[in-house]
Amino acid sequence: MFDFRPVYSYAVLQGMFRILRFFLQSHSTSYTADSARRCNEMGKFCEVCGKGAMSGNLVSHSNRKTRRIWAPNVQRVNVIVNGTPKKMNVCTRCLRSGKVQRNV
Repeated sequence: MFDFRPVYSYAVLQGMFRILRFFLQSHSTSYTADSARRCNEMGKFCEVCGKGAMSGNLVSHSNRKTRRIWAPNVQRVNVIVNGTPKKMNVCTRCLRSGKVQRNV
């Protein structure tokens, strides 16, 4: 009278749990090593021009390629913004070109 066979096969359930685990990991707010690495890179952008870290390949003499990051030369300096001194992350090009006024 009733059919008590499972509705989904074991492989289908595995796929559903894999998708659910990926969704929970990508939307979690927990502190992980990956999020800590991203937090360390947040200081590597200029708050004036928006220049940030770029990624690419490091190519060895034997033509092996590994990923690497080129970060701009960002300095934390006191600048004057709207008449008040403020600490900002500014790249050296903005400092040199005079886009910001340093608080000396």
